[in-house]
Amino acid sequence: MPNDDNDLFREVTLRLCGSLDLGEALSETFAYLRQRMPLQGISLAVYDGKARSLRMLVMTTLDYALKDPFAIPLSDEGRRAAEEILALDHGRTRLISRGEVHPLSLDILRGLTERFEPGSAVRTMLEQNAPHSLLIADLVLSGQRLGQAAFIAPEVEAFTQAWLRMIETLKAPFAIAVSNFLRHEETVRLKNRLAQDNQELQHDLLRRSGDRIVGASGGLREVMHLVRQVAPLDSPVLIQGETGTGKEVLANSIHRLSPRCTGPMISVNCGALNESLLDSELFGHEKGAFTGAVSRKRGRFERADQGTIFLDEVAELSPSAQVKLLRVLQTKTLERVGGTEPIEVDVRIIAATHRNVQAMIEDGSFRQDLWFRLNVFPVTIPPLRERKEDIPLLVRHFLEKKAGEMKRAEVPELTAEAMEQLCSYDWPGNVRELENVIERGLILSGHGHLAFPGLIEPHRATSGQPDQADKPPVPLDQAIAEHIRKALRHSRGRIEGPFGAARILGLNPSTLKGKMRRLGIRRSEGFSAAE
Repeated sequence: MPNDDNDLFREVTLRLCGSLDLGEALSETFAYLRQRMPLQGISLAVYDGKARSLRMLVMTTLDYALKDPFAIPLSDEGRRAAEEILALDHGRTRLISRGEVHPLSLDILRGLTERFEPGSAVRTMLEQNAPHSLLIADLVLSGQRLGQAAFIAPEVEAFTQAWLRMIETLKAPFAIAVSNFLRHEETVRLKNRLAQDNQELQHDLLRRSGDRIVGASGGLREVMHLVRQVAPLDSPVLIQGETGTGKEVLANSIHRLSPRCTGPMISVNCGALNESLLDSELFGHEKGAFTGAVSRKRGRFERADQGTIFLDEVAELSPSAQVKLLRVLQTKTLERVGGTEPIEVDVRIIAATHRNVQAMIEDGSFRQDLWFRLNVFPVTIPPLRERKEDIPLLVRHFLEKKAGEMKRAEVPELTAEAMEQLCSYDWPGNVRELENVIERGLILSGHGHLAFPGLIEPHRATSGQPDQADKPPVPLDQAIAEHIRKALRHSRGRIEGPFGAARILGLNPSTLKGKMRRLGIRRSEGFSAAE
């Protein structure tokens, strides 16, 4: 036995606690202690009373080593013996001079034997069950029982009281090693569960946003050709198109076809973000950065690391946010609000807008250098009125989707007249408006034929009106403003709710309010026009 117990404690602690690989750490500790004690092996285990088993964490002996945890079922006699030891020896070390006949030891021996092939040298040795003695140390840390360490000697009554006292001094590093192992095991388990939950969430979000590209072989054939070209790369993509054309669905498709498909897909509606919290949402903040910042928060860019971030309505970003976004694109780093350290991010950016950005650049509301960074690979989605051959497929898709959400036993059929009515309408709200019309038709139809009384056929909409063909088109913002006013009149000034203007236009209420502020439209215009 060594003269300096401090040296022994230090050497054992360094070997046991220097690695999260508990099997390797125990092997090194066993080799060290065997020079000072009559040891044949050491094991670390946790008794599970509910499962009536002993969970062997690691075990190392002169003849074999088991480095992966496994459970050993206990007999009634073995379970009673284990509970007797635990009841009597909380935090103590128990000496068992005849381990080969002890009930708990016999159960462990049977469990170990099954780990090896019949006829192997190790199994033959275990089946012989040679006489041996045991020291079982109850491992306790901060009042919590963590498990048990068993020290095996190849002879009966091999351990003396001096050896027992030495093991008593070494229980702390053994307890710390087991605690570290169990904490690391739990961290890995939670990480794996989080990764699985994240994957399931991504799939669910894709399903909810409608990940199927209807019209990929029709009106969107050229668009999908571009998507397949750019998806395998990391180049920024800019998706342009009118509101409701399915820009987010296309962004999801690009992500799903890219090498980053196993990473996160984070969507941000830039027009819906509150200006005062925009920096925090996109780039995160440190604890105490502002009132209410009670903890550190990762922003959307950090959460999208190794994946894709979709910046919808990117033209709605404030000038200060545009500057920070440009910095992220240039340096691939960001700083949290209240932070000073740069954080590297590996993110692919897909942006989308329905605005005339060139006009915004000319009037100074959008940075030209940021536009050059975003507009590397532009993809324009044609409006639904320009690809009416896709309408029948979209109608069938939305009928099946909405009927399933409403738990309808059968998908109702459309009459030829109803389909003709849908195909002849110009769909200013595009695919989103079509989806809403189908849902409304299903609600109103009950179990009868679908009808769409809210749609105005083109020849009725223009009856009695002078020919508009030769008139030049009005500016886009003027057309949008008139469309919003029309929706407000229809909703009698309501913005939110199932019959509000936002629902009619297929917009988020916050987005609609932002557009109204920008275009100088008052909510009261809906009341005055409707009364």
